[in-house]
Amino acid sequence: MSRALLSAALLAGAAFTAPAQDAALAPEFEAATIKPAAPSVFDRMPPGLVMRACNTPDPIRFECTSFSLRDLLLIAYGIGDHQLSAPEWMNAARFDIVAKLPEAAGKEQANLMLRQLLVHRFRIGVHRENRELAGYALRVGPHGPKLTESKGPPVQRDREAVMKVMRANMDARMAAGPPSGGGRQFSGKDKDIHWLVTTISKAIGQPVTDETGLTGKYDLSLEYSTSGPRAAVDSDAPEDPSIFQAVQSQLGLKLEPTKMTVQVIVVDKAEKTPAAN
Repeated sequence: MSRALLSAALLAGAAFTAPAQDAALAPEFEAATIKPAAPSVFDRMPPGLVMRACNTPDPIRFECTSFSLRDLLLIAYGIGDHQLSAPEWMNAARFDIVAKLPEAAGKEQANLMLRQLLVHRFRIGVHRENRELAGYALRVGPHGPKLTESKGPPVQRDREAVMKVMRANMDARMAAGPPSGGGRQFSGKDKDIHWLVTTISKAIGQPVTDETGLTGKYDLSLEYSTSGPRAAVDSDAPEDPSIFQAVQSQLGLKLEPTKMTVQVIVVDKAEKTPAAN
């Protein structure tokens, strides 16, 4: 590469106003198509309510089904909803992406490639800034943690069989529509508290910091409700706990309000329609 071309490349990276690992210098998919998504149950769900991810049905195939542009940015940068400042219209239109990964590309590389794809096809430009946000500190509750220590990583199962079950479960949930009672559940095997903090943060749409001092690996599970109080006709049934109540009663931890400085991705520009495949 000539010195002039090298200088131009460095200037282009600087103009993106993001670190070198961002899309300006990221690896690319070998091929990718972006198409408008068919109507789905996700169209009726508020932004940030459903925690989803793009998937790799085989080692060189990357798929995102019925994602808004905002959803795609959250995945590409690996951030929570509260860490993205973007125009409201990015929640509207949904897209399907099918891309070919280079051999041996990992999840982090795939996310970098997704950033690059969004820059090229939607002409997205962003910058980062620090903002003080209201959030929560996760701390140990008054009676100590109620956590199940992990006995080791989960047994690896056949990837194709796992993906088949996951797709069947997703199809069933989409056919049934959003849960009427607002019930939610998440679980993870051999996870640390950082994973729990990240998952809770995504669930509540606010930053959460770990102040538990817990350093082990655990098998974690939490069931909670996002709905309001039950109607009078259901008054004899037990009330589903909020996520704050569930964290304390099921895990022996507590979420306490606090203020914190958080790095936010701010969208400066973007096209509503992607460039041709």
